[in-house]
Amino acid sequence: MNIVQHNNENINAICPIPLEQQPVKEYWRLRKRKFFRWAILVRSRYVTKLLAVWISSLLLVLFILALRSPYRVLSYSDLLIGAAIAELVVFLFLVRLYAAWHNIHSRLIHQQIDYKVLATNETKLWQKTELVLARDRLIARFQVRPIIKRISMSMVLLAVTIGSNFFILFVTTNY
Repeated sequence: MNIVQHNNENINAICPIPLEQQPVKEYWRLRKRKFFRWAILVRSRYVTKLLAVWISSLLLVLFILALRSPYRVLSYSDLLIGAAIAELVVFLFLVRLYAAWHNIHSRLIHQQIDYKVLATNETKLWQKTELVLARDRLIARFQVRPIIKRISMSMVLLAVTIGSNFFILFVTTNY
């Protein structure tokens, strides 16, 4: 990553925050972490990862349902319950992704950020300079917001799917 300079000043030289707590460094570190990198994969790989979680969760739930009565065949309602529970597991994965990326986004766009002084373990606030704030907001707008939007849309689609599964389950068991 190139260090942005203005009037021959290094941005990191004017920032009192330790490197590992700076929002831009946190952003780059989050992008490199295996689980959180899912959100920046191309669409087909992103969907494949979510489907893998769903399928493995579904198989686990169906296995547990089959263990409760080994002499009984799984019914259609058991499959719907298993699918809904597996979708809830995927939803929890998406909530975790969303929380991490939203935290980075908020640290990037706010003018004041808190940080922990390592020597004294106390929390302080730092007012970003205009140059640092402009850089951070550009990263938030063009790098992080699309990621958050993708995760949000996935959560909405999954919520609709979960709702429709429960609706179908309700209709089929009551009629």
